[in-house]
Amino acid sequence: MTICRPRFHDHSHPALDWTRWKTIAIGSARELVYLHEQSDPKIMHHDVKATNILQDDNFKAIVGGFDLA
Repeated sequence: MTICRPRFHDHSHPALDWTRWKTIAIGSARELVYLHEQSDPKIMHHDVKATNILQDDNFKAIVGGFDLA
């Protein structure tokens, strides 16, 4: 699941409240800090956008989208 809303809203899943949005945003920021500052070698993610922020079942943010160019 990505943080982007589908084109046609799926009413079987409730909308995210502000607490969940904040949790996802903070988790995404932590993931990017790890990649840019703490990993060895440092990884620069040059395509950060909503469709590249994934979530697990507990809404933990996972940075994805490491496509080969």
